[in-house]
Amino acid sequence: MKKRIISSLLAMATAFSLTSPSFAADSGTADTETEVVQMLIVSDDGCYLYQGADAQAAYNQMEEGTFINDPANLIESEPVPSSSSSEKTSTPNLSDDPSLYGAFSYKYRFVPDSGSGKKVYGDYSIISDPWGNATDTTQSSTVTFTASASGSISAKLTGKYLDALESEIGTQYTESFSSTVSVNYSVPPHKRIWLQYKPEYTRYVGEVQKYYIPRYNSDLIIVESSKDVEVLEAYERSTYILGHRYTLPAGTYTWCQDSDYMSKKPPVIQN
Repeated sequence: MKKRIISSLLAMATAFSLTSPSFAADSGTADTETEVVQMLIVSDDGCYLYQGADAQAAYNQMEEGTFINDPANLIESEPVPSSSSSEKTSTPNLSDDPSLYGAFSYKYRFVPDSGSGKKVYGDYSIISDPWGNATDTTQSSTVTFTASASGSISAKLTGKYLDALESEIGTQYTESFSSTVSVNYSVPPHKRIWLQYKPEYTRYVGEVQKYYIPRYNSDLIIVESSKDVEVLEAYERSTYILGHRYTLPAGTYTWCQDSDYMSKKPPVIQN
């Protein structure tokens, strides 16, 4: 009799775990294929939304380095002007500076490489909890995520070296941006969804130089010392998600989906 009762309780527990819409059980080492079901791009170039097959195609092209935004997916046509600009990284015309002539003195300047001022991406990170739907019907879920991006500099610059760099690119690279947003999302039956994000930066790269022009030859520039530097500058833009306006760190927001809906293990980042 006791064995029958225990068997019945185990059967009921198993049935409950299979119908619960949350992560009621661990699916072990299930190997499921991940799909990209939605991708939001927040950028100086505009804000674009891709869904379904278009999102997967855009994601694949981005990973292959062949992606070009489709104007048909533009949802924000007037991005806020950025203080970041490749125009800031033009090499100084020293011959136009009257202070360089006469008595000898050191000067400092930032000399950018040809690729300086362009946009680059960081690495993906998962920024929401995964949500699994173990039912046979589509479930509506409120997904909360926090996206953060911070600027960085590769070399420790001080004094006039730092002044020379910031006179060209500004100081926005020292800023951090973060936003927490809750959105409703429909999760298909027997699926798990999550959101991952990779920040977009403006990249400045080149040399900060300490130099002088000798009194005997005003056409000659002698670099006394130089420091290589790479700066990644984060920024944010306003855009719409499901009819609501949010200000988000720039980058790519990718909604991913797989069939491991019962797992308590975190999903693997898709790169």
